[in-house]
Amino acid sequence: MAIEALKIMEKQKITSFLITDTDNSLVGSLTLQSLFKAKIL
Repeated sequence: MAIEALKIMEKQKITSFLITDTDNSLVGSLTLQSLFKAKIL
């Protein structure tokens, strides 16, 4: 999933996503920086 998120970020030229649950309540965020820190990239 992280790789797919990265592909979308690159294509759309964005650096973060807001993550929501099925009720559209905010549950977190995903940033390029967090991907780098987790050594996903």
